[in-house]
Amino acid sequence: MANYIDEETGLGRLQGNKGLYKRMLNLFVSSKEPAAFEEALADNNNEQASAVMHSIKGIAGNLALTSLFEISSVLMTELKDGIVNTDLIEQYRESLKNTTAAAEELMARLG
Repeated sequence: MANYIDEETGLGRLQGNKGLYKRMLNLFVSSKEPAAFEEALADNNNEQASAVMHSIKGIAGNLALTSLFEISSVLMTELKDGIVNTDLIEQYRESLKNTTAAAEELMARLG
């Protein structure tokens, strides 16, 4: 989980409030942004895909979802520049899957 979520940093950003962190992680897990990103990609709308990726990057940064934050930062910039990097998109999808699993595990542990 350490590769996907920096729990200490995430909790620190919320003054150690575990209940709030759990609620925020739940919002991430149930977020519509990943589906909106896939829809924008399917429509070949790089501008919209970049805008959605900006939202994902912000969520990931605020919650200290480290891998997802790093990948979404690069992907957002590339899409903004009109670059569709299929390898990076696959890395994003894998990171999203693993980060979501890690968030679900962390929420269970937080109670």
